[in-house]
Parts: sequence; C-alpha cells; structure tokens
Amino acid sequence: MVFRRLPAGFSFIVLLPASLSVLSCAGSVGELPVPDSVSELTADAASALDGAMGPDGSGAADLPLGPDVCVPDCQAKECGDDGCGGQCGKCPKAAPLCVEGKCEVLCVPDCEGKECGSDGCEGDCGKCPKAAPFCVDGTCALDCTPDCQGKECGDDGCGGSCGTCSGINGSCHDGTCQCLPDCTEQECGDDGCGGKCGNCPQEAPYCDGGTCVSGCVPDCTAKECGDDGCGGKCGDCKPFGPQYQCKQDQCVCTPICLPDACVLDGCGGFCEGPCGCGEKCVEGICEDVACAGKECGSDGCGGTCGQCAVGKSCSSQGKCVCAGVQCGNACCQVGQVCNPGTLTCCQPSCTGKLPCTGDGCGGLCPPPGGSKCCDEDSDCSDNDVCTQDQCAFGLCYYTPSTLPGCCVPFTWSSTFDEGTNSGFSFSWNGGGGPFPGMEAKWQVTNVCGAHSSPNAAYYGMAETGSLLPQCTYSLPMFPVTALATATTPLITLPKGKVTLTFWAKFDIGAPATGELVTLEMVPQSGPLATIWDNGDLPVPVGASWQKVTVDLTAYAGKTVQIRWIYSCSNVTQSGLSGIFLDDILVSGGC
Repeated sequence: MVFRRLPAGFSFIVLLPASLSVLSCAGSVGELPVPDSVSELTADAASALDGAMGPDGSGAADLPLGPDVCVPDCQAKECGDDGCGGQCGKCPKAAPLCVEGKCEVLCVPDCEGKECGSDGCEGDCGKCPKAAPFCVDGTCALDCTPDCQGKECGDDGCGGSCGTCSGINGSCHDGTCQCLPDCTEQECGDDGCGGKCGNCPQEAPYCDGGTCVSGCVPDCTAKECGDDGCGGKCGDCKPFGPQYQCKQDQCVCTPICLPDACVLDGCGGFCEGPCGCGEKCVEGICEDVACAGKECGSDGCGGTCGQCAVGKSCSSQGKCVCAGVQCGNACCQVGQVCNPGTLTCCQPSCTGKLPCTGDGCGGLCPPPGGSKCCDEDSDCSDNDVCTQDQCAFGLCYYTPSTLPGCCVPFTWSSTFDEGTNSGFSFSWNGGGGPFPGMEAKWQVTNVCGAHSSPNAAYYGMAETGSLLPQCTYSLPMFPVTALATATTPLITLPKGKVTLTFWAKFDIGAPATGELVTLEMVPQSGPLATIWDNGDLPVPVGASWQKVTVDLTAYAGKTVQIRWIYSCSNVTQSGLSGIFLDDILVSGGC
C-alpha cells in the first residue's frame, strides 16, 4: 500500500459503509464507487489522491504526514499473523501447528516397509515374536547390538529405548528431546516452548488466558513464572536450568535418570540407579546404608549388621547393650553384681555364711524373713509407732508395741537357721528297700541348699558314704513304699484372719506317678483334716523354690499342729534331690 501526503486545500478520503467520499476544504463532496476488494480499494484511492493533487503532484513533499492506515493481509493463509497485529485464523486440534500460514498436524505415523520399530510419532509399527525378538531397522532379527550413540531418547535399534523425555522437552525427535509448541484454541500467550501464540491488536492489547482483551492489570504476586493474567509472563524458568519447568506458577526441576545409572539427576540430587538392597546412590557411588548407625541386628536384606559380645544383647535400635549390670567399662553377666570398690564384675556367694555377712563382692548376704541388715537401732526404723525397732547381731528385729491403739499381731515362725529342729518333730519309714539305714530321712542341714541361708529342713540323704548318693532321696533301682512327716509344735492361733506361708522345693516325682506332699491340720481337739497338697500348685514339682500361702482362718482361736506328709506308693523317681521346707510363718490377729 502507498501512503501520500495531501497538499493544503485538497480533499482526503474517508471510508464510509456505502461509498467513498472526497471532501474539499470548501465543503464540496464527491462520490467514488465502492471497491470490490482491498487491492481495488488501494488503486482507486491512489488514483483519487493523484487527481486531487494535479498532474505534477506539486506541493506534496512539503506537507505533514497524516495518520497511517494498515490493511490486513491473509491472502493464501489459514492461520498466523495478518500483518496488522491480528490473526488470520485458528488451527483445529487435528492440525494444531501453524507453519508459514498453514495448519499442520504434529506428526504423521510412517510404517511403510516396517514390521517393527518406531512409527515416527512415538508409536510403534509392531511387536517382534520370541523367535526373532530384536527389531533392527524395522525388521525383526534373532540378535542385535543396541546403539544409543548421540541419542538421548528414542529407539536403540534393538527394540529398546535410549531414554525417555519429560517436562517441557517431552517429545523425542531424531534421538533428541524437543519441545512442541501448542497454541490450540489460543490467539495469544505462551505456546509452551518459550514462544508466543500471537500478538494482540491495539484495540485489545492484553492477553488473558489465550484471548486478547481490551484492558488488564498484570498480577505476579507470589509467582516465579507463568501468566501474569494479561498475556505476559511473571518470569522465565530457563535461567535455572534446562530441566526446570513452570508448574503452578513456580519453577520446578524434573529429575532425569538414565536406566541403571547412579548419576546426577540434573536437579542437585542423584539417581538411585542399579544400587541393591540396603544401598543408596551417594555422589555417583552405591554406598551400603542398611547398617548405618547400627552395630548389630538385621540389615533388612537377609543379613546382619554384627554380633554383640558375650553378656550383651542387641537393642531395637541396633545397639549392643549390657544384658546384666554395667560395671565401669565391663558388662556383668546375669547373676553377677558390680563390686563398687573395684568396679569389677563378681559372683556373690552366701553359701554357708550368716545373714548380713560379706557376700565376697562388697555386699552383704540377705537377711531372712524380710528383715534387713544394720549397725545400730536407727538403721531399723520403719516409721511405725506400733513396732519397737532393734538392731541385734547385725539384724533388725521388730517387736509389736503395747501402746494404746496399737494392734499386737500374732506371728509364729521357723527358719531352721539355728541348726536345730526348732520344735519340729520328724518321722520317716521305708525308702531303704533291702538296705535299712540307707534310706532318705528328715534333717536340718545346709549341705543341699536352703531358701535363706544357712539351713533348711530337708528330706533326702545329706550324708556321704551311703549307698544313697548325697543330696538325693531315692535309690534308682529299688522303688519302694515310703512315708515321712514333719510336724510343728503346738501353736495357739489368734482370732481373726490367720495365714500360713512357707517356701518349699518339691524335687520329686509328680503326683500322677504316686508321690504326693499334703498339708494336714492336727487340732488339739477335733478331727484331722487335709487342707492342701502340692497338686494345687501351678508347678507341682521341680527343682525351683516356690512360695506357698494357705488360709488357716477356719482354725482361728484354736491350738493346732501343722503337719507336712510325704507319701510314696511303690514308685520312686531316681536322680532327684527330695523335699525342702524353709522360712515357715504363721501370722494374723490384726
């Protein structure tokens, strides 16, 4: 189009709906015919201007410029810029790419002459059978050597992949990850690849959501990138790196990891790669982290992180901790104590020793019956005004007080620690079989063990030199019938609730085999009564001490004897130690 200056006094063209008019300074109006096309309009307008200026066009060079007029040009175009800031049309979804004014499809699959491999549009032309599983140049072959030289994506030549594309460069073309612009249903704004989908005209200069609008206020509050609401951008993610994309108005890096590679992922991290169980990719090296911070226990992969030394056990946190008592740098085993003077592990021993004497490890042998060791009376204070507290021979003794309001509890006890029968009467018969005098019997002794040192009442053989082995109670080859009793002296029970407690070990045959221990009440007047037997215990027999509690309230206020009876009906186990009684206590009254 040609633009010319008009001399003074001449008329200028005004486009009207029905015709073209030429107005002069004198006010006269001349009619021009309406053109049929833009090109016809341009020629007619130029001819009219030339006629108005005269044959020589004098005076035109010195006149000021008038307003420029732009005529859109979309000849032979179906999309793209019209030359005046507008668009010649929008491309449909089926062919969304505008190339030199023509709408083109993104990709046309091509499988001509191929039985396998890529169709050029991220699809494939077929799958190879097991007999010829590799795709080589579009043909199924028996074997193949992958080739990914110079490629970051696409087919490796053997039906495999050289990598996948993601993010903004999410399309693979000729082995390279590329970005495909997308302006579907957009006349302006970002095309997804850093370009634009078009420029907005002056009458609607702002782009809002892909549409040109007349007025807009950009808004980039809390945004690193993305649309500013007016067709512009709030920032560009490219300076951060090629793997950064704009997601929800923030620049976000998408890691890229090649198959089976422990390498940088392009986002400041590392790909996991081919690292095995319990391993982690650290700066390009697979490091064993299954046992990190652990010194024992499972590594989670079928192995172990280590074994703890003797006397230590593995905690749930994978640390070796002392199973017994920590003593300085040493770990005492179960049953040992820490000698506070030497900070060494020690096995205390109170066998044959008096209560409250040294146990060989810096401590004291425990006193019987819940008492405690002492040096003076004040060590025995129990803060009870109804007891008189006294220290005698290193032991605390508590005597009920007769002060008004104090209840005087009743107790009768026997620990056998003085080495006598403590008023008990013992009897036994049988057990020796063909060897009279070599049978088991009752005795007060410390030879075969006690619940509280030093002594206990024991039914068995405590002596040596007998046919019956020491600390056993039966002959292995001669099962016999036996009966043995242990009976307390007369005890006058108080009124109210009365309880008997004692410690026992019944290392004999089970009741079902014909061996039984029963407890019998012998009132001074009245019938005998069996009130308990060892079959009532959770564990009737065994080599461990058990505490037994029996209610005697039914005999409150009466004078009685308590009798333990062992009976064996012609069946005697061999190799067991026998029967033990210790720390017998009758209490009540309060």
